[in-house]
Amino acid sequence: MVRVTRVSLSVVLVAMICACATAVPTWQTDPLGQPPTTYQLWTFDDNTNPAVPKPGDVENAYGSPVARLEGQGTGDETFGWYRTYDGRDGVWHAEALTIILTIPNRPDPDAYKEIWVSAIIQGLVTAAHVTPIPAGDAVIPLGQTLTDIGGGWSRLDIGWRVEPNPSSEIICMALYGTGGSIDRLEVHTICVPEPATVFLLGAGALLLRRRR
Repeated sequence: MVRVTRVSLSVVLVAMICACATAVPTWQTDPLGQPPTTYQLWTFDDNTNPAVPKPGDVENAYGSPVARLEGQGTGDETFGWYRTYDGRDGVWHAEALTIILTIPNRPDPDAYKEIWVSAIIQGLVTAAHVTPIPAGDAVIPLGQTLTDIGGGWSRLDIGWRVEPNPSSEIICMALYGTGGSIDRLEVHTICVPEPATVFLLGAGALLLRRRR
């Protein structure tokens, strides 16, 4: 079994993945990642670990997201980065592979946060963990789908809701089976204020316009 490094300032809350429908986030902005949302994409073009998104692949006003990859392997399933693997470029692979993401978010005390992850993978996703920082918030699975895209690869889409909104979170995914691989990873988040806060913000903006 793969060893997951201890994460400081957090207690891992485990959400075992189940087969249920996943909605597409309707709050994506254009361009992506405008506050209170964030957007980050990893294409794993090199063997940097921990990995950060390329400058054009991240829009996060609250900090720098990081992906750490860990794995165990034997023989042909040695843990490491491959320039090409099973028809795709820039792949991390191991007999048992773990991906740990740290995503900074808005620190305001909002009502809740939604997190949506999309990844191109091989292997079985046996568990996914979301760790709010600070710990203690409720983590509610929003659904998961796994779509075959050919060549032995699948697209994983999975979401969570965290109540109330933490200032950041750690997302951990484990891939097992006949070997785990990841080629691409995309994360969207949004921090949603309390309805009363939304009303006050709207009232304040209206008052400001009237004064002008």
